[in-house]
Order: sequence, then structure tokens, then C-alpha cells
Amino acid sequence: MLQSFVASIFANSAVIAIIMIFAILIKSNGGTIAITAGLFILAPMIISFFYGIYPWFDKIYELTPFYNSALATSIYAGNGDLMRSIVIAAVTIVIALMAGIQILKAQDIK
Repeated sequence: MLQSFVASIFANSAVIAIIMIFAILIKSNGGTIAITAGLFILAPMIISFFYGIYPWFDKIYELTPFYNSALATSIYAGNGDLMRSIVIAAVTIVIALMAGIQILKAQDIK
């Protein structure tokens, strides 16, 4: 149970890191809310049409933090699924951190 909890924290942190990149780029509260709503409402609807039809799409989608966030909180997730979720989340967080640093340096905020 503890491993599932830790995996879900990491996976949801990766999703939050992606949202923070959008917030840094947009610089608008309304725009950030709109994109976040789109990510959590529209994206799953669109993805549900393609998931299971195209094997190549399934493989790509299963490497995203959004899929792994749901996988980490699943009751049927095994140890391998949880570890995979943590690794993908960690990689996403590092990439988002590096991108965020570069974006903030380029914005010349004082």
C-alpha cells in the first residue's frame, strides 16, 4: 500500500510539473486554467477514441505521466507497474525542471 501511495505521489507530481511549464509559458491565470481543463477533460476524450485501436498509439500513451498517474492509483497495479510509473514520473520531472529553468532564464524576470 505504501509503494502505491509513493508511486501515485510521484506520478501526480509529474503531471503537476507539466502544468507548471504551461503556467510559466502562458503567464495568465485564465489561460493556465483553460489549458489544464483541456488536459483533464478534452484530452482523455480524444485519447479514448484512439486507445486500443492503434498499437503504436498505445505504446506512446503508456509512456506519458497521465497514463502512469492512473496506473499508479489502480487497484490492479503490480510492483512492476508501480516502479515503471515512478521512473517515468522521475524522468518527466527532471525534463520539466530543466525546461522550466531555461524558460525562466529566457524571460528576464527581475
